[in-house]
Amino acid sequence: MKETQLQVPRTARRGIVTVGNFDGVHRGHQRMLCSLKQIAAAQKAPAVVMTFDPHPLAVLRSDVSVPRLTTVSRRCELLRNAGADEVIVLPASPELLQMTADEFFRDILVRQLQAAGVVEGPNFRFGRDRQGDIQRLEAFCREAGLIFQVIDPVVCGDRMISSSRIRGLLKEGRVLEAVSMIGRGHRISGTVSRGAGRGGELGFPTANIDDVPVMLPRHGVYAGTAQVDGQSYVAAVSIGPNPTFGDDQQKVECHLVGFSGTLYGQVLEVDLLTEIRSLCSFTSAADLKQQIARDVRQCQMRVRRLTSPVYKICQKTQWQEALTTGAFHGSEVDRRDGYIHCSTAGQVAETARKHFSGQDDLMLVAIDPLRVGPALKWEPSRGGDLFPHLYGPLRVDDCLGAEPLPWHAGGHRFPDSVAVSCDGASCGGAGPSDKA
Repeated sequence: MKETQLQVPRTARRGIVTVGNFDGVHRGHQRMLCSLKQIAAAQKAPAVVMTFDPHPLAVLRSDVSVPRLTTVSRRCELLRNAGADEVIVLPASPELLQMTADEFFRDILVRQLQAAGVVEGPNFRFGRDRQGDIQRLEAFCREAGLIFQVIDPVVCGDRMISSSRIRGLLKEGRVLEAVSMIGRGHRISGTVSRGAGRGGELGFPTANIDDVPVMLPRHGVYAGTAQVDGQSYVAAVSIGPNPTFGDDQQKVECHLVGFSGTLYGQVLEVDLLTEIRSLCSFTSAADLKQQIARDVRQCQMRVRRLTSPVYKICQKTQWQEALTTGAFHGSEVDRRDGYIHCSTAGQVAETARKHFSGQDDLMLVAIDPLRVGPALKWEPSRGGDLFPHLYGPLRVDDCLGAEPLPWHAGGHRFPDSVAVSCDGASCGGAGPSDKA
């Protein structure tokens, strides 16, 4: 068999290595990279990720299409951002994929990478016909004197997060569920081309992006964000044909709310965050225009909610228990009501005043709505205002952080990082003049 010779930089040798496709660099991958980085730092070794291009299944079975969640360059960028010191992309050639598990371990990991250790998930398989499993890898590492560690997967619902599960959700148009598992928006990109100009005629000009190299969700209207010249815009995105005008060509049309200018010929990157509605045909252009206006308002509201933290006030002992178990299951009031009461930055000071006045043993927990996903519902309180309610446990992994919420001078002292809306009384006298 022809030998697979890698170009291994010196800085990638004698490292702690993990091997996988890592398509999407989702939350399970991110946990893997976090552990990899910690183990590598303890050994004073580089954290090395080995990934494949193209997907091995696309080489082994030409009849099977494996849509990509990320381009190779984007995947490498995300892996480095998640903690990798070195990323090695292996060409998934027939010669490489015909290596036995023993050959792959001894030739690639030991001889060429000179690995000091290996970190993998419990379902890792390697070698021809996936003959190598985690038990076999552990035996190989023990025999070779390498560090070996298995990292627990990240579970969403009752199943582990995986790239194939995310692809299935995107195929069904369930973008919010997908991005809650990815941990950020699903990025699509392409070159902006000229379209028919109908969006501009309706008052909602669109940037048509061509040749998107990653998986698109099912036809529909989606909300997301886009960056142009360093400024972020809410994006209302239509994916699919335009049945109102009898146009059956699949398109990706993006309306950037508040943007004026031309983007022709430029590469536009859009992070999809959530689904808005399915595509349908309208009886007139006027009806379509009214619906687009509603879509844009929905996109603005949904993006604002998904990109702004919400907060939970709880007892310090409750949060310590959550750190131990991995999840916060709510206070007695939460459990009685069937959901965890949360607040926005504009609501949390009033929540503290009404329900926690005088209490000093509190934690203020910041929650990422994007990671919580569909479990976070916006519902009216007894007073009629909309509040975020979390159905199900609050996983520690879904939180952005937690800080003490002390009681001082007749009110709670909120961290400067939280842009609360409050008066001096409800914030312990920490009004605007105190924060200047």
